Amino acid sequence: MALVLSSPFRLTPRFNVPQQLNFQSVVTACCPATSGGAGAAAIDAPFPSFQLAEQHFLINGRRLTVIQPKDVDEVIDMYIEQGRLDRDPYWCRIWPSAIALAEEILANPEHVRGLRVCDLGAGLGLAGLAAVLAGASEVVLYDREVQALVCALLTVHANIPEVATNLPLVLQPTPSESAVLDPRGCFKDVVKALPSFSKRLEQSDSGNLFGQGSLMTRIVKAELLDWTDKKAHGHNFDVVLACDVLYEKLAVPLIADLVPRLLCTHPGAKLLLADPVERNPRNREKFLQIFLESSSVQRFELEKIEEQTPHMDGSAHPVKVLHFKSV
Repeated sequence: MALVLSSPFRLTPRFNVPQQLNFQSVVTACCPATSGGAGAAAIDAPFPSFQLAEQHFLINGRRLTVIQPKDVDEVIDMYIEQGRLDRDPYWCRIWPSAIALAEEILANPEHVRGLRVCDLGAGLGLAGLAAVLAGASEVVLYDREVQALVCALLTVHANIPEVATNLPLVLQPTPSESAVLDPRGCFKDVVKALPSFSKRLEQSDSGNLFGQGSLMTRIVKAELLDWTDKKAHGHNFDVVLACDVLYEKLAVPLIADLVPRLLCTHPGAKLLLADPVERNPRNREKFLQIFLESSSVQRFELEKIEEQTPHMDGSAHPVKVLHFKSV
């Protein structure tokens, strides 16, 4: 649960790639066939050039690496240059709720093992990564920011050597078939250059780092989803993960309406919601009222509420983890 280290995202010299990696170089690596970059339609040209960095967390005894923008101000400048003044950089950092939910999943893998899982408002994807490591059969990361999804997928690669993701598909509005069938092929140098990837691959036994060969064959996907779009919907998942999604009052009814549309209709479908204890408790209370009293076909019950206290930067941050189940 403790923050271990934050360091610039420097590339391993033995690979034929730049000595520092920024977001633009990731786009170029994933979209090599286009001079301007096929991802322009998805991320709004010009390509952002903010530097990336690694941050390391110790969660349930396991050291996990997160790929994130090095400087939040660079992301803010990007939004200003693009005229997207309604966007915020909250996704650029790991928040205590994500640590608390990742801890819960890794300590209790039965929450997700063998199930289809989505990480709603994934940000940098820590909870989704925990679900992959805990044995989920499928993990989809949802966020409205393409940049967040790219960092989240790089985070998956940094922790699980040889995992397949749809990173080229995220960046290309009209991807080639090869980007779907062999999602690692066109950006393998970027992935191999992740410092944590290289270290983990060297430590692994025949590339099988976690002793679970099935991890290496799963595909982790990322998809754009904006919960302010009332027509937004996803696949039918067994479990929805949500970390720190109730920070805005206006988002509360939108989240309460969206979650049932993401979940399977069979009894036992679950929502695991992590929310800071002290920030906007009225939003959490309002969500409980709407979600549990909804007149939709699918009804939910609150199984339990747990409290965890992740420590970051020398401070304790109490988080409530709410367990919901469809009945």
